[in-house]
Amino acid sequence: MTEKEIKENIKQLTVQIETPYEKGTGVLISYKSRPYILTVHHCIYGKGAKEHQVDADDVKFIFYNKAELYAVDIISLGNLVLLEIDKKDLSMHNFITLNFSNVEYERDYFIRGFPSGLDKAHNFKAKCNDDAVDKKTFKIEMSNITNDTSGDDAINYMKGVSGSGVFYAKKGKLYLVGLVNALANQSGTFNAVHCTNLKELKVIPTKAKTSKYYLLTFPFVVLGLFFLWDKSSNKITTQHVEPIIKTQKPTASKEIILSTNNQNIDDEVSRQLTQSGFILSSKKNLTNGYKIEIYNKIRQKSSTVYDNTIIKTDCHLSFTIFDTVTKNQIKSDSIDGVASGFSKEESLEECLRNGAKELGIKIVRSLKHKY
Repeated sequence: MTEKEIKENIKQLTVQIETPYEKGTGVLISYKSRPYILTVHHCIYGKGAKEHQVDADDVKFIFYNKAELYAVDIISLGNLVLLEIDKKDLSMHNFITLNFSNVEYERDYFIRGFPSGLDKAHNFKAKCNDDAVDKKTFKIEMSNITNDTSGDDAINYMKGVSGSGVFYAKKGKLYLVGLVNALANQSGTFNAVHCTNLKELKVIPTKAKTSKYYLLTFPFVVLGLFFLWDKSSNKITTQHVEPIIKTQKPTASKEIILSTNNQNIDDEVSRQLTQSGFILSSKKNLTNGYKIEIYNKIRQKSSTVYDNTIIKTDCHLSFTIFDTVTKNQIKSDSIDGVASGFSKEESLEECLRNGAKELGIKIVRSLKHKY
């Protein structure tokens, strides 16, 4: 397999991952007879204190041809994450054969990811310079990274490469050995990255007695996009491109339970929700939909202007949206408004009326993001 063929295959298997909080890279694989995107944990949930609650339909995949799909399930496996794709959303006429393998010392490796410094996909070549290849992590050295990526520049430049597959080719076969996880030196000159082994997928066997390397003897077929294996020539040949079907996020119930402590706010937000196609539910225990809780804090202050008493009202309105299936909070936001009038009632009514309109717009936009 030539270097050009290797890179072309890897391009078809590599996707950009986006969540509301993170961006990264993933690899299209077949695992236990299902199609998945394989990536590392922080590409989905963030790092450390910045970890976020992420639902499957928050995770979008962008393929090389700009087609987009959304995850239907998330399976966390320690440092690795499997993101399941609906089989109906893939073109399965063609496929790429991909094998899982352990990392081998001093072999040429190929990586493709989406560094934020370039804002597009980029190919890297690398060497394994870590002889502890049987551990959960290993280190590889990049050979074609730019020269100006040191310190913070390296960290900023390489954001988005996490989750990239580490591939090699041998005797006409393509192998995946791990995923890029982090810079080897977070504060110094960039020259290497730490990678996560595939051991957590439990597809890498113990060392075979008859082989020098750790190899997986049973091949896994990757559901992919654009190539067929030509057994007569022992070469991978390009076929007609079948684009991935573009799909929308999975549609949950549009039923809403609305909880407020002010009738005027309730009426305005309810009006905007129903006009946008949502259904206000009377069920106390809704099992498929969303619950929205709205709160308000009011402060009023009077002042005298040309012998007239003016009442100034400050309104702080906030909302929280919960998924009634998972019981998880999926959105929280607030707005602040100010109004003045010649009476407390007049000032308060205007402040709440304007605030409820703005709050309703934010709630509708937040819910539409889920569909």
